[in-house]
Amino acid sequence: MGNSRPPAAVIDLVDSYARRRNGQVEIVLADPQSPIGENPVLVLRQDQRKLKAPAQLVEDESGRRLVATLAPGNLRGTWRIALKSDAGPRVRVEARLLVQGPKRPVVLLWGRNPGPSRLPDSNRVEIQDAQPVGAARSVARKVVSVLPEKRAEQLRRQVRRLRG
Repeated sequence: MGNSRPPAAVIDLVDSYARRRNGQVEIVLADPQSPIGENPVLVLRQDQRKLKAPAQLVEDESGRRLVATLAPGNLRGTWRIALKSDAGPRVRVEARLLVQGPKRPVVLLWGRNPGPSRLPDSNRVEIQDAQPVGAARSVARKVVSVLPEKRAEQLRRQVRRLRG
């Protein structure tokens, strides 16, 4: 069985999030564990590009969180996040910001780097034909291809009888 727990991080990944708010991109890092001094800054990196966003530490009844706001114009793709403050060295946050376009939601992804890509499962049946008959034919071909030859021939005969 898989593990759905978040990776170890300097923030609470479950309660952290990113969103669009008032025409800006807002990043909220819940319960930061590293010391936060004066003038905290989130540093976003994508290849050779680097953006800095001043952050504000908020502490209230809903908890402690670091909030940074950026203009969406320079953001596109996946950005690594680090926290820099007067209290100590730059700390990498085990999360990334995903921005897919100006009208789409932004997402805070877990992990410093993406996991390995996986190829699609070869046994998965994909229905590409929009017509019901074509779709059924596609599924039937896929099912028959994995059956033993004797059973596959029996199934083909039954289908021919049904077609009339």
